Amino acid sequence: LPNTPALVNFGNVLGMGSGQGVIKIKMAYIGGILSVNRYKWGRFTKPEVKQWMQDLAWATKLMKGEWVFQTPINIELSGQFKDNRSKPDLHNISKCICDAVSKGIGINDKHFEVSVKEPTVDKKVEQPYLQIIIYFLTI
Repeated sequence: LPNTPALVNFGNVLGMGSGQGVIKIKMAYIGGILSVNRYKWGRFTKPEVKQWMQDLAWATKLMKGEWVFQTPINIELSGQFKDNRSKPDLHNISKCICDAVSKGIGINDKHFEVSVKEPTVDKKVEQPYLQIIIYFLTI
């Protein structure tokens, strides 16, 4: 992929796909560090969060392809976790996700409408994950 930074290994992307009007990306949940209250040191983004956000931005950019989006963009967040204790408040993670998606599609996140679905719990899940679904209209 041209202009893909060497540091991007997509290690946090567990799956992705797209179709007319929708992009779905499944991201590894790396913990509470993604929370709006914890992902920065002052003005600086923590390295592991920065890598996670880069992976999400590039996955979004790949899935976007040549489509030109109309605003607003609708983003639905959900996920699957091992238990209720490890289940995050997805509202607190939405800032980190929206910043990354914004970078990937080239649209300011003020044009995003975010909805959160209740995450599911499954003790058998090997890798907890976040599901990001982007709904859009094209020009």
